[in-house]
Amino acid sequence: MRSAAGSCRELIKGKLYRLRVSYARDGGKRQEDDRRFRGTEREARVELGRMLSAAGKPAPVSRVTVGALLESDYYPSIRSRLKKHSAETAISRVERHAVPRFGHLMPDKLTPRMIDKWTEDMEREKVGASTRAHVYQEFRAALRQLKRWGFLPTDPTEGTHVPPMPRSTQVVLDIPGIRLYLKRFREHGDPELECIVAIMLGTGMRKCEAFGLDWSEVDWDASIAKLVRGRHQYGRDVWEGPLKSDGSYRVVDFPPFTMEVLKRHRGIGRILRSDPDALGRRYRKALDDMKLTLRSTLEALRNAHASGVRELGVETGEIADTLGHADDRVTRERYIVERPATRKRYAATAQRLAGDIVEFPQSPASASDGG
Repeated sequence: MRSAAGSCRELIKGKLYRLRVSYARDGGKRQEDDRRFRGTEREARVELGRMLSAAGKPAPVSRVTVGALLESDYYPSIRSRLKKHSAETAISRVERHAVPRFGHLMPDKLTPRMIDKWTEDMEREKVGASTRAHVYQEFRAALRQLKRWGFLPTDPTEGTHVPPMPRSTQVVLDIPGIRLYLKRFREHGDPELECIVAIMLGTGMRKCEAFGLDWSEVDWDASIAKLVRGRHQYGRDVWEGPLKSDGSYRVVDFPPFTMEVLKRHRGIGRILRSDPDALGRRYRKALDDMKLTLRSTLEALRNAHASGVRELGVETGEIADTLGHADDRVTRERYIVERPATRKRYAATAQRLAGDIVEFPQSPASASDGG
């Protein structure tokens, strides 16, 4: 059995650290591992955790609470990786629902039963199903990241009950609805609105991906475009930034109806020059002017694309690739609305298993049983 202790001392601010680990076997001579480490403070502390693990003790979590680790390490990490709105939304969920419950605890004191009890209590307190699912996912992501960095000995969410994500209640256009929107926005006369509706219904792009497109990035001969950036808005701040995930960097194929719209409005610079929020307001006003009873948000046009092509026979895996999803389970559970036509097509395909047989003959056993 070993005991171990470690320290991390800054030598050059933000660049060089001295890492020391002292350990000994029971009754044995104490030994010391003394190193210089170049990198950020977080990287130095992760390295110290590895050194302590090698010396026989997990990461140095005994004097650092979950809340302190989230504040000092996890929040800066997701702020640097995610869109501003996504990062702040995730942080606010964890701060509101998870930190009051677990923030004062030492990381190694967390248990799966604590996590399950927490989600059960949220349900009893009438926290919405969608909020419960999102909060659990955000907190689980935080704990798993802390474990990868060496601050947690185990993942306390392993084996816990995962709150299901409820299906969205937003309006998702069916195929006749898609055709109606394409027709009415063409007649409406706003080039930017016609372009974004045709792009999102034709490709299922995220709204930020459509706003990041440039005319020069469209291959007019091959009818494709490569997605390399997003255009985001949070409050009054508008900026170009990275896409949501690695799978979001992809090549999309434009159907002929989308290419026809783009060719009519072809220009220079960004395809959509307006800010996302401003164009969103114009979109909602256009719906009012057109007096459409079936009102879909711009974001839900992505769901309409996924559900429409699924109804026409495209496999879920292909749809997931087109939408930029790493897991087709997300596509199936959150984006596709199964229509009756999809089920009938499946039944018609299953009928082909029987070939030309119209009436099935009785087996000898069932014929004798019938008398």
